[in-house]
Amino acid sequence: MLGHRKCVLLIKYKTLIRKYIKYIPEKVATDVDELYPAFNGDLINKGISNPYDLTERELDVLSLISEGMSNKDVAMKLYISVGTVKWHLNNLYGKMNVKSRYEAIVIAKEKRNIK
Repeated sequence: MLGHRKCVLLIKYKTLIRKYIKYIPEKVATDVDELYPAFNGDLINKGISNPYDLTERELDVLSLISEGMSNKDVAMKLYISVGTVKWHLNNLYGKMNVKSRYEAIVIAKEKRNIK
């Protein structure tokens, strides 16, 4: 099992790795996801669309709130502040033209933004 510090570093660099995802063979991505669960399968394309041009972090937040997590739980999971979670939610509400997390989740599931 990875220590807390290594997990934090892996999550910190997740965005950088995602930037170069097209250069990572699927076998390598699968192996990394199995070895380092902190990635939560993010390196594998799972057929999720992004019609609202949400950022990777907004997609992360949307996915976690769809699992029923509170803002505090999302913040702890992503190693960010509750204020930052609220910021991402506000941004994705604007992009999706919704007024609540429930609306965002329903629309995202319809458009396959999340599973």
